[in-house]
Amino acid sequence: MTPTLELPRISSASLKDWDTCKRRFALRYRVGRYWPGPQARDLDPEASERILTGQVFHRMVQQHALGLDVTPVLEAEKASLSRLEQLWGMFARSTHAKPPANSWTEAPLHFQFKGVPFMVRFDRLVKEGDNWCILDWKTGKENRAILQASWQTRLYRFALVEAGHVYHDGEPIQPENIRMVYWDVNRGREEAFAYDGASYETDRRDFERLTEAVMAPFDEGAPDDPRFPRPLDPTVCARCAFDSYCNPTHARRDEAERTLPLPSFSLEDRA
Repeated sequence: MTPTLELPRISSASLKDWDTCKRRFALRYRVGRYWPGPQARDLDPEASERILTGQVFHRMVQQHALGLDVTPVLEAEKASLSRLEQLWGMFARSTHAKPPANSWTEAPLHFQFKGVPFMVRFDRLVKEGDNWCILDWKTGKENRAILQASWQTRLYRFALVEAGHVYHDGEPIQPENIRMVYWDVNRGREEAFAYDGASYETDRRDFERLTEAVMAPFDEGAPDDPRFPRPLDPTVCARCAFDSYCNPTHARRDEAERTLPLPSFSLEDRA
């Protein structure tokens, strides 16, 4: 059996890996394998630029909230990140450019659930009287149905119930007082998702099952370990930077490239 790290970390990024490929989750978060794996190739430079643009944009928002001048960052990065200047201009003209009172930008929250560490980082957390708003900037394109079902939406609201007291003078935050709002930077449009006790209980049960699954024994030397299966679709492996840990010769990748579609990436992974 492969020696594992003490505990995996659950975050919206790691949960996306879990949904995509449970073996990739185990390689990355259970045994700490590096990304990309040996022999991995740069399959999509445009996707890499989109991800980097999102990361730099979020860093600029944080610096701006601290009262720091973001011009040096913009000037240094805009030549290589073609959309960065446009995105920043849209943000600077929006109401979000001025953080409200009782708000925290790039606010971290760490807690343990069933003995497993969880971690979230809110782009902005706002206290509105008795209510709380989790704001998240989206520089990519995702529709409402995808956002509603995403692990990020479920995890962030759940986390605020479980551990949000650290932002509330030690007082617990009730599910009914929480909403999550995604702001589409490109279109200046918001998608809001309320929370309630029933949704919280559903999330709690699902996260209980998840913690049991992610802590199952993992054998790195068994690529077909049923506890951490790979996707049935070979094109998923073909565009995975961890593929060479499973297929050093890229045999499956070369076979899949004949019908490989353009990859789809989400900026949820920036953390």
